[in-house]
Amino acid sequence: MFKQSLFILVSLLVAGNVALADFGTKRHQGKWDKRHPRQAEVNGRLQNQENRVKEGEANGTLTKDEGKKIEKEDRKIFRQEKRMKERNGGNYLTKGQQEKLNKEENAVSGEIKKDEAGKTPVPAASPAN
Repeated sequence: MFKQSLFILVSLLVAGNVALADFGTKRHQGKWDKRHPRQAEVNGRLQNQENRVKEGEANGTLTKDEGKKIEKEDRKIFRQEKRMKERNGGNYLTKGQQEKLNKEENAVSGEIKKDEAGKTPVPAASPAN
């Protein structure tokens, strides 16, 4: 009787731990995704820089070659972000990784400013009436 009770108790404990472990894993997977604040910030900055490049090319403050160079650096940062997330199970960035990517984005942002410096934007052509 004692052995049977002990077996049932151990079985319940093991089953409970498995259920809790599964719940924790699913909870963690849902918590870290593309909407996570660290990842959203990095991706938002990359998108902002892409928009600045397009605008700079359109108004003449950036040449096509300058734009291509900046876009190449942004793609490099995006790939680096992807590798960093893969090291963390593919779902999130750590605070340190976010800081590293932000430093790199700051450098690219500085290049955009430097490339645009001293160039006068060309006004967009107004549509013909």
